[in-house]
Amino acid sequence: MLAIAAAIITELILGRIFFGKWLNLASAYITGISVGILVRSPAYWPYALCGVISIMSKYVLRVKGRHIWNPSNFGIAVLLFLAPETMAILSIQWGNNLLPIVVIWTLGSIIIWRARRFHISAPMLFRSSCSPFLRSWITGDPAGGSGANHRPMYQLFVFFMITDPKTTVRSRTGQCVLRLRGPG
Repeated sequence: MLAIAAAIITELILGRIFFGKWLNLASAYITGISVGILVRSPAYWPYALCGVISIMSKYVLRVKGRHIWNPSNFGIAVLLFLAPETMAILSIQWGNNLLPIVVIWTLGSIIIWRARRFHISAPMLFRSSCSPFLRSWITGDPAGGSGANHRPMYQLFVFFMITDPKTTVRSRTGQCVLRLRGPG
């Protein structure tokens, strides 16, 4: 809740200062949720500060009127660099239970399909689903068949972060090719 509140308040203030109007808060809400899910800390301040840094990056780090990094990814990276002793990223959540995975994949797929952004996630889903099996086949190590597709961080990334219209390349072909290549 703290990350969401910090992101929304920062968006309200900076939107008013930079654009002279009250902006839609959906982006700030998603950023706050992302920070709240991905950050792990015994203290409260990293959640708030990460929300603020994330939203501020949208206003400060811009090229041709567009922010150039996913806000929550940027905020998390900054805090991991500045305060690694106080903050870490969440490595696993919900265990390996199948039901949450199915629900998130189903709803995430529906949302990005309706937003006409599925072509961005599909190549990455395909690559990440096939690469562990290919690695296992090449190395002969059966453990190589386990993938990261069940982790909440991956699901958040593939369904919401890489499909952010403000941080993707403009051409549809470029969007697909970049996701086949990998996350980054």
